[in-house]
Amino acid sequence: MPAELESIIDPIQGRCVGSSGACIDPIFGPTIANGHYWSASSGASGSAWVVSFFGDDVRDFSKALNLSVRAVRPGS
Repeated sequence: MPAELESIIDPIQGRCVGSSGACIDPIFGPTIANGHYWSASSGASGSAWVVSFFGDDVRDFSKALNLSVRAVRPGS
């Protein structure tokens, strides 16, 4: 699972509480509506984990897809 992206999901923001915004703290700046963001974590063969901050969606997608990225670093 993509712990580096899951760690910045904020369940009190956005659609996580029924509004139209993203489930991510606004300090991280604009987030693409209904967009998925790549994780550094690989999934099954030929796939990688992605996170959508609109609805708290986490799953693995084919690496052949053209998706967005968000720069994060592991916790210390």
